This record gives sequence, C-alpha cells and structure tokens, in this order.
Amino acid sequence: MMKDFEIKDGELIGYHGKKQNIIIPDGVKMLANKLFSECNILTSVMIPESVEYIGSFAFFKCENLRSVTIRNNSVWIGDGAFYACPKLNSVNCCGISFHPQEADDSMTERILHMLARKEYDLTIPKERKYPVLWEVYCACPEQKEISDYINQNLPEMLLFLIENENHENAEILKKILNLETLVTEKNINELIQYAIDHHKYQMQLILTEYKKDKAWYQEIDDKFKL
Repeated sequence: MMKDFEIKDGELIGYHGKKQNIIIPDGVKMLANKLFSECNILTSVMIPESVEYIGSFAFFKCENLRSVTIRNNSVWIGDGAFYACPKLNSVNCCGISFHPQEADDSMTERILHMLARKEYDLTIPKERKYPVLWEVYCACPEQKEISDYINQNLPEMLLFLIENENHENAEILKKILNLETLVTEKNINELIQYAIDHHKYQMQLILTEYKKDKAWYQEIDDKFKL
C-alpha cells in the first residue's frame, strides 16, 4: 500500500510495511542510500522504469532477498547496493546498462558469479545480452569465470554481433579481433562468409581487414624464420 512508502521529491526514503514481496511505486525516481539495509523480511522487489538511481547499500544485507526485477534500461546502481545478499539468485536486468568504470560495484561482481555458476538465473534481453557480457568482461578481464564464459559462448556471440550489425556491435567485434586470441584462421573465413550471406557488409569489411592483417604478419614471420 502507498502508505507503507515514504516518498519525498521523487526519492523513496523509507519503507514502513511488512510485506515480503514489494513493488516500488511507479513515479519514484531514486531509492535512498541504505533504504532497505538489513530488511530481512524482504524476499523480492520490482523496481519500475521510473527509478533512475538505486542508492549505495540500498539492499545491503537483505539476507532473505531472492529476486530483483529492474525495469529501467539505464538505471545507475550505487556502490554495494546488493552487497551481502546471500540468497539473491534471480536478477531480471531488463536491458540494464553496466558501467565498466564501476568494476568493483557489487552488482558487477554478482553478475560474474551468476554467469559462472549454473544455479544462478540471469535474464538479459537477447538484444543486450552480448554487449552487456562484453562490458563486464572488459571491466574485469582478470576474472577467470567471465573469461571462461566468453570463450565457451564465443561462436554464438560472434554470429550474434554480425547478424545484429550496428555501431556498438561493430566496435565490440573490433575489440574481440584486437585480442588476437579468440578468432582463428579457420573461423575467420566462416565469419566472413556468414556476414556475406546475411548482407552485413560493415562486419564483412571489418573481418576482411583483420584477415589481411593477419596474413601480412604471417608472411613477415615466414620470411624471418631461421
């Protein structure tokens, strides 16, 4: 009920109810810092599209929180917002944007673990799945879990990027190619053919230029072999 929520100038600053499953009122723009901190009755929360900012430690140590749904695709999540929530095993991101500069943010860490451990359920809309994964990977390249996940899903990821040709996906493809370890001589030809078959000419050009560069380096290597 609305009387359970204390709202001031668009910011939810207090919750006085006793429900386990909460739907944040539509129209709220901010969740205050430490808003639900140590609220152990809370098991699920739905955060509407109107919310633009989730405060630092907003759900800190909500020990029974199991499910979070976030409707806004550009919400900013404060430091430690979901820290120390041991039962949190379902996050519906709804296209949420992750910010690489916030690599230590607890949500980023939570996502790494959700991707790596099969018992977790991470839902990201198909059109945002691989861009989001790549943002997290670039933010935390030393994390073995996310590196393994990227490698295991790379073939599907590359085909998705090519098929969904746009500026963002083209930039991600270039970054993958620049690593020089994820794309082989065998699959580069398959990827070029896939781009041709699907009339994705920008992606075809990027892949073809990469292949030419690799061939050029190979010729130099052969020339200087002992």
